[in-house]
Amino acid sequence: MAEGLTLLPGLIDAHMHIGTGSMMYNIPKLYIAHGVTTARDPGRPIDIYHPIRRADSPMPRIFLTGPHFDEEPLAWPQNAIVIKSPAHARATVKQMIGQGASAIKIYFRLSLDSIQATCETAHELKVPVTAHLELEDADRAIEAGLDGIEHITSFGTCLAEPRSAERFRAAVRGDNAAREDERYRLWAELDLDHSPRVQPLLNMLARRAIFVSPTLSTFERRTSDARTDTFHVRGFENMMKFTGMCHAGGATIVVGSHTWGRHTEVGWAFQREMELLVESGLSP
Repeated sequence: MAEGLTLLPGLIDAHMHIGTGSMMYNIPKLYIAHGVTTARDPGRPIDIYHPIRRADSPMPRIFLTGPHFDEEPLAWPQNAIVIKSPAHARATVKQMIGQGASAIKIYFRLSLDSIQATCETAHELKVPVTAHLELEDADRAIEAGLDGIEHITSFGTCLAEPRSAERFRAAVRGDNAAREDERYRLWAELDLDHSPRVQPLLNMLARRAIFVSPTLSTFERRTSDARTDTFHVRGFENMMKFTGMCHAGGATIVVGSHTWGRHTEVGWAFQREMELLVESGLSP
């Protein structure tokens, strides 16, 4: 009966999110139908997933971080916990792990002191910490204890020329929504072949065994896309290029779909992410 067919193990999506309403059930069902049997949601309240875990129909195994740790003004208030101090960060880590979090997720406004406190406390409890960065440089956050990086864009300020990085930070500090276009402008300016900042970062990722979830499908921009400028396309090309450099340099790349992408239907973002990783230089 299986002649001419291929048997695959269940696929693991390291970065997914469910929607609201009927999408809460539809997305996990699509995952199962398309071969994704395990998923991690980095940054949603744990109780949102209670109905999924109690569902009668087959659902993926779900691993959760709980709401992400952030500071005001919040980009996603419904998915965040406002961290007021390093001491508050330590207490909140224990609270989330007590509720079943298997990792902790840091968001981009969290201060370096609170990042360090989060990592120290989570590591005492044998739980990893991952982060979506925009304002803090990735190398400084990794030195503070991070185990993983969500989104290839999190490396932007670490790789950019200092003046460009500060321009980006100023825009994002003033308006969370500014990062939507500004991250592409920042990445479009990168000279990955000649920047002295690239190799030290790659060495750090390999030495510290940092896992990287690029989520390229959510950033994909092509010349044929509507409302897309040259800097969008150039920026995305550099995101793919640096993903390939991370892999070649010894970083651990994991597949995270972010659930939605510009060039894929809902339920197929994981498969699109794999295609983009191959386009970035990884082998099939």
